[in-house]
Amino acid sequence: MNPKLLQFLKKPAVWIGGAIIAAIIGWFVVMPLDRWTDRQKRQEEAKTEPNFVAVVMSKSDPTFTIPQEFLTGFTGATQLKTRGGDVVRINYYDDNYSTYEANRLARELAANPHCVLVIGSANSQLTAITLSAILASSDRPSMLLPIATASSLTQIASSADYRAMLRMIPDNDNQADQIKNFIIAQKKTPKVAILVDEDNSTYSEDLSKKLSAKIRLSGGEILYEKAYGNACRLMDNPSVLLNKENSPDFIIFVGVSNNGLLLIDELKALKNGIPVIFTDGCTVEELIRRTTSLNCESYFLSAVTITEGQSKPTYEPIGHDALKLAENIISGVFSSSKTEVRRHIENDKSSIVIYGGQAGDYEFDSEGRNKRKSFHIYRRSNGKLTMVTGY
Repeated sequence: MNPKLLQFLKKPAVWIGGAIIAAIIGWFVVMPLDRWTDRQKRQEEAKTEPNFVAVVMSKSDPTFTIPQEFLTGFTGATQLKTRGGDVVRINYYDDNYSTYEANRLARELAANPHCVLVIGSANSQLTAITLSAILASSDRPSMLLPIATASSLTQIASSADYRAMLRMIPDNDNQADQIKNFIIAQKKTPKVAILVDEDNSTYSEDLSKKLSAKIRLSGGEILYEKAYGNACRLMDNPSVLLNKENSPDFIIFVGVSNNGLLLIDELKALKNGIPVIFTDGCTVEELIRRTTSLNCESYFLSAVTITEGQSKPTYEPIGHDALKLAENIISGVFSSSKTEVRRHIENDKSSIVIYGGQAGDYEFDSEGRNKRKSFHIYRRSNGKLTMVTGY
């Protein structure tokens, strides 16, 4: 070897430079090879992994009992079958009642080739997040919405040409109409106070805006429309209830059970005698039971139709019917592929029906809305709920 070259190679800087070059080559050649090998391994594993339905509910807040009631009705089922005999697992997920976790989980499910149907979430805000992640996916799973009522969800899906979504219960337009019709039937020019849940804005703001507009158009007066929750308590400004010269004829709480339970405690302390209407997010057993301590009439909205043998318009019967609809959807396809399930819902909604479910009937229009349901108003009397009719 040339002496000068040999002397050059013996220099420390040359060895260091060589090591750096080798590391760079390793990074750009060996690492991609490892990643490719890992990807191939995951793809091979994916071929044997069964497809699944994802049930997404919030189980972390004990005061938010809608998901607990829903899952009781869903009965902890573990699998479904297609008419071709494919087994489809049912996997359960907890979004921790967190917008961050809901987004993370929704993106993960939307990207998973084996997730064929998402059932959830427990309120409109978390459902909107899940829907957004699914719409951003290149291979969208289908959706079954058992609880969310925000009217905007159908509009968002339609604008993205997403037709693989079914809504089990009516939207906020229907709920606002029922409340407006009821209070106008009681008094032609009612005065109303609306308390808007500060923690579930997608649902509560949407419904409260529709309510106030419809009541005003029908000749009613909105005396008070403000946020309500831990940061905005009635105790901080009780004059809305205590002003005898201009007190409301009805209080409407637009929200879910967390802050609904807080409101009951405050109404009890204020010795409120004004009738209170709780929207559907509050129609859970614990909150209904707690209203027996109030010195006023209490009303509840629910999409559940009480029939003989079914005595509670809560979320347990909706959970039961959600499982039946999932069985209907999956048994209606031969293969359990995400594409076939999606096309079945897109093109064959007329075959996805339930008559005589625990919460009522289900039959869907072209945009996935349940044509067979409307909200009902229930009155608590003598410890029982009875459906209000004739308004």
